[in-house]
Amino acid sequence: MQPMSEHVRDVDGFGFNEQVIEASRERLVLVDFWAAWCGPCRTLTPVLGRLVEQLAGQVLLAKVDVDREPALATRYGIRSLPTVLLFRDGAPVDHFMGALPEGEVRRFLAPHLAPARPDPRVEADALLASGDLSGAIALLAAALAADPGQTQLLAPLADCRIRAGDLEAAAALLDQIPVANLDERCEVARSRLRLHQEAAALSDAAADDAAGAHYRHALAAFLAGDSEGCMEALLAQVTEHRAYRDGAARKALLDVFTVLGADDPRVRTARSRLASLLLN
Repeated sequence: MQPMSEHVRDVDGFGFNEQVIEASRERLVLVDFWAAWCGPCRTLTPVLGRLVEQLAGQVLLAKVDVDREPALATRYGIRSLPTVLLFRDGAPVDHFMGALPEGEVRRFLAPHLAPARPDPRVEADALLASGDLSGAIALLAAALAADPGQTQLLAPLADCRIRAGDLEAAAALLDQIPVANLDERCEVARSRLRLHQEAAALSDAAADDAAGAHYRHALAAFLAGDSEGCMEALLAQVTEHRAYRDGAARKALLDVFTVLGADDPRVRTARSRLASLLLN
């Protein structure tokens, strides 16, 4: 029979109320009435197990052995095996009998499943690509407010806040990200934040110094969206003023590389040039 998983459990009469009735108030529960001697049951069980795993928590599979739990079988009028009841909000709402093929079980479940919600991050990326920064911020903020548990939205929202110049709010968002959610988007946001913070920290007096003026120019290019010009200026800074602000140009270049991504051909070229400069 199908191994147990977090989405598949054996249920008896004592646990039925909690594991089926109450559980169905939060998500769909398929109750598979089966028996060890039933050949079609052995055919259906792995089909149901695969589907609930693929649905990743939308549906729970509760297995009831009718030989051990005849009272439950009688309670729900089970006369043929396998019989599968679908519970929602504490009551059975649909059922089927027999070892249906996987495609038919999918069609049975489809009307009961909530439509797939688009990933807010994907929608926000599309808005950013179209130049709608305020729309991306509003979408991500609304999604996070509706479900604060979506901590995967903190980094993209922080990234948008940085682009909008709200560095304090962005830093606060990044500080909330759990260790388990530290991913590439988080690293990109942190690198973008450091570049913006560095630009903001430079005083006007820095412009009186040649190295300072050059560095300010490089960061201004990044803030203006000219990443290639920024990298050129920072590479020149490494050549001419490597020690300025404890190697600030090299550190800024690494952050630009992170923001653009390792697959960007401009990054590969600039990284190679930086390595050559540091070896000289």
